[in-house]
Amino acid sequence: MQDAAERVINGEKARLVSQDEGIAYSTLRKYVSLIRSGHEIVKKRRWPPPVLTKEAEQWLYDWVVGMQCISIPCEPQDVIAKANAIIAKLDAPPVGTGWYKRFLERHPLLVMRQAQVVSRVRNEVDVGVVTRLFWTVAKIVVEQKLDPSRVFNVDETAFLTRKKSRRVLAVKGSPNVWCKSITTNFHLSLVACASAAGFVVPPLFVLPGERVNRTLLDECSIPDATITTTTSGFVKKNAALVASWLTWFAASVPATVRRPLVLIMDGYRCHYSVEMVETATKAGVILLSLPANATHLLQPLDVSVFSAFKKKISLGVKRLMLVQGVVNISKAQSVRIAAEAWETCNFAQNVEHGFAATGLYRRRLWRC
Repeated sequence: MQDAAERVINGEKARLVSQDEGIAYSTLRKYVSLIRSGHEIVKKRRWPPPVLTKEAEQWLYDWVVGMQCISIPCEPQDVIAKANAIIAKLDAPPVGTGWYKRFLERHPLLVMRQAQVVSRVRNEVDVGVVTRLFWTVAKIVVEQKLDPSRVFNVDETAFLTRKKSRRVLAVKGSPNVWCKSITTNFHLSLVACASAAGFVVPPLFVLPGERVNRTLLDECSIPDATITTTTSGFVKKNAALVASWLTWFAASVPATVRRPLVLIMDGYRCHYSVEMVETATKAGVILLSLPANATHLLQPLDVSVFSAFKKKISLGVKRLMLVQGVVNISKAQSVRIAAEAWETCNFAQNVEHGFAATGLYRRRLWRC
């Protein structure tokens, strides 16, 4: 309407403009007169005014934001219930989903998102501990004159994790939508390590048992990758394995990379031992432990690598299920799928982004 009125004021014929813009001639003339008389055109909404006042809706908006800030985000029914609690005091009829949709239209900053569920302790990470970590990193970077090729992160992940429901395409009205899944009767861990410069250390596969079958080695297509065993297939509570891996890690990093190296790892106490610290000292590796319950925020591999890696594994598992119709996966098949996922998940670039996203190493910030 504003543009159409401006066209008439600038000399175009009102009749032609009304036909061109699809606006009633009388309405257009009315708005032209208002503008010429100095009145401002204020666009008004159709339909009756909202049940809640602007102040009440603003309070409701602030409440939704506040609930998100304390990690208890609202669902649509929560907002409707809170609105009806306010309306009950105004002696007005209750609102429903229609009001909720219009409420979102009036507050476009509120959108539906997929919430990430974390435990209570992970939601209560000590800010002081995190601050001390960053000061420690800055101190080491400055004292050792580190470049990104000397800062590493190591973490372990499982081949298959807990199954979660997900959105899928299905026929409308279906009473149930079931999804098959492949199971394993063993636990496979993968130890990943990479530098802030994108250098990726060959992975370590950890399987349960006492010895490694030769066929498993043939299934792994990653150059220089290693496979070992523990009683359970877990790395945790196996400090000797961690110390042994540390020696192998130092040997895997090219000799052209100046020592000492900085290795950032989680603070799980069972990973640490006197043997491990002595091994790190001999190998020229500085160990940096992350705060407890903060790996989902500060672990570069957790933040930007493992998600893409797990998606590739899921695709490989689904392909195996569709092509061969299997419901149980063997150790050899799991090693092959994990190796293929490793080689196609853009590991090097993702880990660089992970270091930048967590703030543990940014090229511009820590330039020496």
